[in-house]
Amino acid sequence: MIDDLIDLVPDELTAPVWVASCEAVVGSLGTLLLATGHAPTGLGVCELLAAVPASPDRLAALTKAPDGSLLSRALIAARYGRATDGRRLAVIAAGLRRLVYQPPDRRALLEASIRGVFLGHTLAR
Repeated sequence: MIDDLIDLVPDELTAPVWVASCEAVVGSLGTLLLATGHAPTGLGVCELLAAVPASPDRLAALTKAPDGSLLSRALIAARYGRATDGRRLAVIAAGLRRLVYQPPDRRALLEASIRGVFLGHTLAR
């Protein structure tokens, strides 16, 4: 019976895959914060997470027409800053792609999972 239920869960939602997905996004957004000279805090990651648009075109537009948000400033700093090398850019790009191309329901779950971890960590102190 339990095996039948497990078979219904898509591979990308199994615990190891889901944890890796969350870690990749947090790592990417943390690296993006570092590119701006900010510490990669939970609050900063959550703010960037909420600001990443669901469209690749809208994400690209933020580097061409900055709106003054933390996300657009961070993207510009990562792209043109001296502190960002090719490896860091690859980490940032992979995490942003993971978010932008995520189906809306899975993205909402991913965001909630990440926020929940940071909130739980904060409350546990």
